[in-house]
Amino acid sequence: MLTALSRWQRVALVAVLTIPLLAIIILTLPTWLVLPFRREGREFILELVERLTDCLKAFVGVPQSDQEDGNQMGRRRGKGRG
Repeated sequence: MLTALSRWQRVALVAVLTIPLLAIIILTLPTWLVLPFRREGREFILELVERLTDCLKAFVGVPQSDQEDGNQMGRRRGKGRG
């Protein structure tokens, strides 16, 4: 049975973990509004999303085999584009 203190700590932990994510979203907002209209910008955004996804997978604890499968699929898609 959880006490009120442990619930409070859980809420505080979630808040502390979401603040950096919100900061990333807010600070990259100009990127999301301007860069999609340029070819270099689209490539930059795809690279940024891939790095953020890898970081979140590492933070959440996705097994390494799942990460490798996802990266291989992304590389195959990227090779077909010119």
